[in-house]
Amino acid sequence: MLKIGVLGAGQLGQLHIKCLQEIPACNLVGFFDPDDKHAEFAEQMLNTQRYSYFDKFVQAIDVMDVVDFSIA
Repeated sequence: MLKIGVLGAGQLGQLHIKCLQEIPACNLVGFFDPDDKHAEFAEQMLNTQRYSYFDKFVQAIDVMDVVDFSIA
C-alpha cells in the first residue's frame, strides 16, 4: 500500500486529510505545513502526524497530495 502525505493543512488540506482517513485503502502517514496554527489543529483534532521538516516528510511518503500550500 502506498504511503500518502498531505502538503498543506489549511481548510482544504484538513478536508483532504479527513477524506483520506476514511478510505480503508489509503495509508495516510501525515502532513507538512509550516503554519503552526493550521498544523496544530490538524495534528490534534484530526489525530494526524505533523512533519516539521519537509525533507523528512518527502522521505516518509510515496504519494504527495498537494492541497493549499503557500509560502508567504
